[in-house]
Amino acid sequence: MPKDYNIVVNDCASPPVLGLTHLRTRATPYGGRNFTSSFQDIIGGLPERLTPIQQDWLHILTSIFAADVASKRGAGDDWSRRIQLWIGVREPDHWKPLKPQIELVFKSLTYDQFAVTFVADPDAPPTPRQDREAFPRADSVALVSGGIDSLTGAARLLDLHRTPLFISHQNSGAVSDALQAVDEGLARIGQHAGRRSFTAQKEGIDGTESSQRSRSLLYMGVACLAAACLDISDVYLNENGIMAINVPLTPARIGSFSTHTCNPTIVYDVAKIAGQALGWTGTIHNIIVTSTKPEVVLEAATLGLRDVLPKTVSCWQIGRTRRHCGYCVPCLIRQISFEHAGLSDTSHEIYPLDTIPNGGIRQQTAIDNVTHLAAHVLALSQSDEFELELDFTEIINCDGQLTRRQSMDMHYRWAEQCLSVLERHPHSAHLLGR
Repeated sequence: MPKDYNIVVNDCASPPVLGLTHLRTRATPYGGRNFTSSFQDIIGGLPERLTPIQQDWLHILTSIFAADVASKRGAGDDWSRRIQLWIGVREPDHWKPLKPQIELVFKSLTYDQFAVTFVADPDAPPTPRQDREAFPRADSVALVSGGIDSLTGAARLLDLHRTPLFISHQNSGAVSDALQAVDEGLARIGQHAGRRSFTAQKEGIDGTESSQRSRSLLYMGVACLAAACLDISDVYLNENGIMAINVPLTPARIGSFSTHTCNPTIVYDVAKIAGQALGWTGTIHNIIVTSTKPEVVLEAATLGLRDVLPKTVSCWQIGRTRRHCGYCVPCLIRQISFEHAGLSDTSHEIYPLDTIPNGGIRQQTAIDNVTHLAAHVLALSQSDEFELELDFTEIINCDGQLTRRQSMDMHYRWAEQCLSVLERHPHSAHLLGR
């Protein structure tokens, strides 16, 4: 059964439902703030002060992300949620026609039921001021997360003599350290328009949800706003094609158990909504979408970032610990990719391709993840093209970012690369019957 959440932002409405959750991005007469965000590092460098609609856009994105964080998932059949959200905005008539598209993107990202209601906010905060010199001239906006993929995509842009403005969502010490290393590495490759960060995080909310599937909507939406204000048509959200398309490892992982943060269809839909909302006529690109993770790692090394790669972050738990766990799917893919590229990486807590730790939740999670990954890539390698389309339909759902042929070839290469590493390690080789 889906869990029900009825959420009101900044006490903007009093809907006739039981069990309301109150999220406050600012203090109101009814309570103090419990979710904080700051976009001033970005807003301050824009050429003009934000319009009411642009301010609404940031508030809507923040409120949706806050609702995701505040709606704790259950286990098993209680994993999915029904979320009703009320948001106060300055221009409700502008946002009501966009309600279906916004709901659809959230549902596509999270696989939850979601409904949003826009109401008038008579107490909306004033327009923030510009408090710094304007950004240097840029020809694009690129998102940089502290991970390998966004690092490599940014480096490729610089190598192509583009001048991007980099934007980051900074929410933990480990990510901050990684971003500092990324900054230093990119500075060696070429000139850019700088990197600016925003924050959006809980402040005193109990029982928060860690999956945060809607984070990329906030991430892309902020970049589209910056691009619209700077009259830039190109936004880049770069992720390797395997994780962007992200075919579920097993049928049990279909839905919100598998992330869709850079899925080509969702990226297209977010750009379309941003265009309708902001009058922006641009595109969100992924310039490494035809590359596997090992190929992305190797490209970064070729571009002179070999020393930066171990300082990047990949782990799902990196916001809660400064060390890679080693057993989540991104950690496993990272271990395989570094080994296939012949590069040294940072240390991981465990290495389940070799041995599984005894006891605790790590044991079963590590067993499941390695088993599912091994079975998945083995099935990919043994499937002909007809079987790929039939059994792994996401492979051909690319919405113009890459062709059917490119996607199939990339998945075949990934299966070969992954198997070549799994066969070298005792535990994973045993699972493959080697």
